[in-house]
Amino acid sequence: MKTSIFRLFIALIFIFAACLAFAQTIHISGIVTDSGSGESLIGALVSNQDKTLVEVTNSKGYFNFFLPARDTLVLQVQYVGYETASLGLEATKDTVLNIGLRAGVSLQTVEVTSHSTRNQLELGMATLSPSEIERIPTLFGEADVLRALQVLPGISGGKEGTSLLYVRGGTPDQNIILLDDIPIYFPAHLGGFLSVFEPRSIQQLKVYKGGFPARYGGRVSGVVDIQMKDGNHKEVKKEIGLGLLFSRLFIEGPLRKEKTSFHFSARRSFLDLLYSSAQLIINSQDERVSYGILDANLKIKHKLDNNNQLYFSYYGGGDNIRLKFRGSNPQYTSRETTRIRWGNQLAGLRWRHLRKRWVWSNAVSFTSFGYGTRSEFERKEIVTGDKTNEINQFQSKIVDFIFHSSADFSLSNQVNVVSGIRATRHNFQPSIERFKGSIEGNSVDTSVSVSNTVNHELSFYTEANIQLPRNWSANVGVHANWFVSDVLRESYQFLSVQPRLLLNYQPSPTWKHSLSISQMVQPLHLLSNSGGGLPVDIWVPASSVAPVEQSWLYAAGTGFYHKGWEIQLEAYYKTLTNLIAFQEGTSFFRGATDWESKIVAEGKGVSYGLESFIKKHWTKWDLMISYTLSRHQRTFPQLNNGLSFPYRYDRRHDLALSISFKPRDNQRLSFLWVYHSGDALSLAQGGFDILTLGFGSSPGSGFHLSEDYHEAHYYGSRNSFRMPDYHRLDLSWQVEKTMKKGIRKWIVGLYNSYNRINPYYIYFDENERGERQLYQFGLFPVLPAVSWVRSW
Repeated sequence: MKTSIFRLFIALIFIFAACLAFAQTIHISGIVTDSGSGESLIGALVSNQDKTLVEVTNSKGYFNFFLPARDTLVLQVQYVGYETASLGLEATKDTVLNIGLRAGVSLQTVEVTSHSTRNQLELGMATLSPSEIERIPTLFGEADVLRALQVLPGISGGKEGTSLLYVRGGTPDQNIILLDDIPIYFPAHLGGFLSVFEPRSIQQLKVYKGGFPARYGGRVSGVVDIQMKDGNHKEVKKEIGLGLLFSRLFIEGPLRKEKTSFHFSARRSFLDLLYSSAQLIINSQDERVSYGILDANLKIKHKLDNNNQLYFSYYGGGDNIRLKFRGSNPQYTSRETTRIRWGNQLAGLRWRHLRKRWVWSNAVSFTSFGYGTRSEFERKEIVTGDKTNEINQFQSKIVDFIFHSSADFSLSNQVNVVSGIRATRHNFQPSIERFKGSIEGNSVDTSVSVSNTVNHELSFYTEANIQLPRNWSANVGVHANWFVSDVLRESYQFLSVQPRLLLNYQPSPTWKHSLSISQMVQPLHLLSNSGGGLPVDIWVPASSVAPVEQSWLYAAGTGFYHKGWEIQLEAYYKTLTNLIAFQEGTSFFRGATDWESKIVAEGKGVSYGLESFIKKHWTKWDLMISYTLSRHQRTFPQLNNGLSFPYRYDRRHDLALSISFKPRDNQRLSFLWVYHSGDALSLAQGGFDILTLGFGSSPGSGFHLSEDYHEAHYYGSRNSFRMPDYHRLDLSWQVEKTMKKGIRKWIVGLYNSYNRINPYYIYFDENERGERQLYQFGLFPVLPAVSWVRSW
């Protein structure tokens, strides 16, 4: 009943929007770009002289508005860090403009006196620029896109150092991360400690925690939307960087001036080279370790004419671990090699068509994530010459092929509509395990796999940004999803219609109140064995045993923006249904290959909290404070006697304080202090000995009855223990120098500067007196970092 009333309400708003759309006006539209590079400028203000009409450029730099026909019109275009441009034109007919701004006078504050501006403040949404990302001190001294998001309220990072995101009580697999509108499944290196995104390649980053526009779907917790740079249309720009972990290359420029531009970036780790050099120095022949990391981005933009553009996007990268060991003794020699690889590949081709009142976009793309291991063991007996060979392999993969078509319509100054359709073909290869070996001439070759499944997902969405009377505005829409899967020869279908509503009331240009209600569904599940840090995660489709995950999110908040101060306060309540988890003591890698027999389903989750955010910019100082008070609970009928228990990363308090100071124009000192409550986990509350009886044998005495004692433990309620609170301070110092050609930059960082040994995990062991005692293992002490960057 609740859902039906809600959908009826949305339909009435759409009807009201249609009534507003028809007015006898002319239409002014266009794109705002950097006159030097040709890059689109996102968030530029376009207005008439008296500011009665104000528009903001969208994620591709487009703007449009309607106005009564008149003889002349003067437009002003403003953007932070650029000179203001004034443009006079005849306003007697529909007009399409291409406006270039020159970098120059920094525009600190733009006062907006019109309530017609759309999408200025959005509940549950935040943006970070590449410069803001690079100001935040990080692990290894590497600017990290996803870890920078962890300083925002409502977003945490799980275990220390990881780049994976936990949004409002959700898990990383419940977030959809889009790179140029293409999903990426595992966006991290080093088992999660470093994200795959290079900040220098990013044009725009948005993260949604709630108030989801209808264009997004397929996950139940969060959305991270990343747009890559198109490339410089005017001249070639280059940058190289050297750090303790990575070397990097960035280059962009025109392939054909004013027509075709490209952007390319790549980075590679030094870890494998450092390992190899160290092993050569110590002349280690019996042990070799290598760890390689690679990322590469390419984007090409081609301008067919003023109304048509083609875009090609590509990302490829991953981790490659190699281990080699040799052993020998008087009886035998042995050799063992292991290789572990994982990574992502994605590519897409997009055509964008611009008309006077609408933009039409069509794209085809694919994305894949794969994980695999291969180990070989060989043993040779010295005396007999007999050989033993073993080969073990494991592979898991998911590949998606996607078609996406969307249209952005400007119906009037009060109504903008976005509609689209997305079709996805999911190819799941949950696992292939193979064992091959030979002993004394007898060979064994076995292969065990979970059958590949091809599943289809079809989505349709429509949303409208509507300016309502009396300072009200709304983003209202619906996302429909149809999912068909065939798991273990059993067909499963799911059809959902998900309403989305975001209401805003803006009593003044500096103050805004918001309310949102969103339903989301997720037709994919992740079975995770990544306790050791490696992404041995198995993606599987929803089925009758493990139905589609669903969430409802309710949020309300207020925001205040005045004289550089940005203050937000937001409360939320989220429910999750159809969650899954492994049965107690079960692993994907042991027993039957039927994953459905190893899980518990029908899980439910409840998350609620209060988030606050303060941000201020001065000439030399930048301040950002975020605090979250929250609670996250889970309930499974087959776990914890059916009682609710805290989620693993249920943290009552989560605080981040970021301060940036520029003592000189070419220097910047940054501080980041983070604190959060200890994570929840299960620990044994006691132990007892179990006597086991069996038969043993010894020379001269034959078989006899043997006794053996084993220690067993008993546990209380699930996740009833709390780890110690977590806190650390990170520092970063950046110094730039202008050279005859280009800029040189040094970056020095200090992670965990006061050497707080935060617990990574906790375990029981015996102390020197033989007593049972609780110990903690800390992963990161104080870690220095330094990097050098040269651009020209």
